Amino acid sequence: MKHKRSTKGIWLDVGVLIVCLAIITSCLSSGMFAKFATRADRLKDSAQIASFNVSAVLRNASASIDGGAAEYELTLGNNSEAAVYYSVTLDFGPSAKGLAVRIGSKIASVDDNGTVTFERVGTMAPGRTNVTVGITVSRGEYAGGEETFDFTANVTFTQID
Repeated sequence: MKHKRSTKGIWLDVGVLIVCLAIITSCLSSGMFAKFATRADRLKDSAQIASFNVSAVLRNASASIDGGAAEYELTLGNNSEAAVYYSVTLDFGPSAKGLAVRIGSKIASVDDNGTVTFERVGTMAPGRTNVTVGITVSRGEYAGGEETFDFTANVTFTQID
């Protein structure tokens, strides 16, 4: 019995290979084209390069609560060329769960990890210095005696476009 050689299988394999290569090539070339073919409208798009110089100082960074509340001051400065908004995160440690913290008109409770975050507390114009933000720390239920909590204030400044 003689076996004939079939060429249909080879042409089918070649066709599938060409289609696969065409798909891969189109993906690569379209990404390259998109990278270099973007447009910018001079009237709508702009960028500002500005110096960024901000500062934050916390006074009385140890909360001592004797049946009431402890008051602290966070002094901020913006010597940048652009306006910024700021967020404040206070880290008391895990033993301070349940404390209530107020910054301005915002009130939040310390979470299980001992931190409390206030997003976008306020904004500062360029050149504003010595902006004072009041921080009040209190315990919801007074357990009696004096409690002391050391904490760290982390201030994040973000440039406003």
